[in-house]
Amino acid sequence: MKNFKIAIVFIIALFAAIILTPNLSFAATHDAATEDTLRTAVSEAVSGDTINLKANIALTSNIGITDKNLTINGNGFTISAAEGFQVVNSDGSLITAGANSRVTLKNVNLANAVKYGAQAYNGGYLVLDGVTISGCKFGGVLVNAGTLEIVDLTLYRNGGDNNNGIELAKGLGIDTGDNQPTIRMNGKLTSTEDENVIYVAVNDNLTGFEVENTEDSEYKLYINDGKVVVADEENNILYESNKKEGVTVEGETFTPNHTVTVYLNKKTVKISVKEGTKLTKKQVEDKIDLKALGLDKYKIEGFYSDESYKTAFKFDETVTKDVFIYAKLKSTAKVDNTPKTGTEATLAIAILTATASLVGISYLRRKEY
Repeated sequence: MKNFKIAIVFIIALFAAIILTPNLSFAATHDAATEDTLRTAVSEAVSGDTINLKANIALTSNIGITDKNLTINGNGFTISAAEGFQVVNSDGSLITAGANSRVTLKNVNLANAVKYGAQAYNGGYLVLDGVTISGCKFGGVLVNAGTLEIVDLTLYRNGGDNNNGIELAKGLGIDTGDNQPTIRMNGKLTSTEDENVIYVAVNDNLTGFEVENTEDSEYKLYINDGKVVVADEENNILYESNKKEGVTVEGETFTPNHTVTVYLNKKTVKISVKEGTKLTKKQVEDKIDLKALGLDKYKIEGFYSDESYKTAFKFDETVTKDVFIYAKLKSTAKVDNTPKTGTEATLAIAILTATASLVGISYLRRKEY
C-alpha cells in the first residue's frame, strides 16, 4: 500500500511538472508552397519546428530568423529572388540566421540572390546540409560575425567579376561585440569554381576568424600561412583562400602529405599519406587493384624495402618523408600437369608409331643399297 501511494504521488508530481513548465513544447511541422505561407510558417514556428517546402519559392525580400532554432527542408525545391527583390536594412540575402538563432537549411537550392544565398549574422548559427547555391550576385554564403556549419554544400559560380563562395566578414553594421566569423566543417564542401571558394573580406571590420572541424568530418579546414585551405579525405588541398594582413586566424595548422610509391613489376601505385601518421599494410593493400593494373593473374606475396625483395617493409611506422615500397608478385596461372588419356593419348601413340615406322623403312632402304 505504501509503494502504491508513493507511485501515485510521483505520477501527480510528473503531470504537475509537465503542466507548469511553460517552455516545454513538442516539435511541429509546417508546409509552405508560396512566399506568404513560408513567412507565416517562420513567424508561427517555435524552436525545434521544421518547415517543409512544397514548391519553388521566389522571395521579394529577405527572410530573417532570430531567437529560434528552425529547420527548413527544401525537399529539393529552390528558393530564389523574385524580380524587384527589395533589400531591407542592407540585407540582400535570401535567408539570414540572426542573433540567438540556429537555422538548418536541408535539401534546398538557393539561387540568384541580389547579394548572398544565405547569411550567418552577428552570432547566428547557420547549418547547410544538402544545399546548392548558384548565381548570387555578391557571393554564396556570408559569414558575417556568425557561425557556418557545413554538412553538405555545393557551390556553383557566385559573385560579380570574380567568384565568391563563402565570405568571412564583420560588416560595418557590427562595430562592437566579440562575435567573429567561424566556419565549422562537418562533412563535405564542393565547388565548380576554384577561385575564392573561401574569401576573407578586406574592406570591413574583420580582425579575426576561426575554422573548426568535427572529428568525423570527411573534409577538413586548416590554416596554412594565414590562409584557409579545404582538404579532402586524403588530405589533398582542394581550395585555398586569400590572405588578409593583420587578421588573427585560429584553427588547426595544415600538415602536408608525403607520397608513398608502390612498385609492382613495371606498374606503380601512388598513395598520399599525411605527415606524422602511420602507414598500415591495409592502407596500402586497399589502394592496389591488380585487375585494373592488368595484373589479375598475379597475387602479392609480400612488401619489401628493396627491389631485390630481401628486406621486408616495416609498416606501422610514422611517415616523415616520401616512401618507396616494392611488392613481390607471384603468378596465379595454373600449369597443366595432367597425364594425357583417351583420345589424346591414342593420338600421341599413333604419331610415335608412325614416326618409328618411317625411321625403320628409311633404314632398310639404305641397307639395300
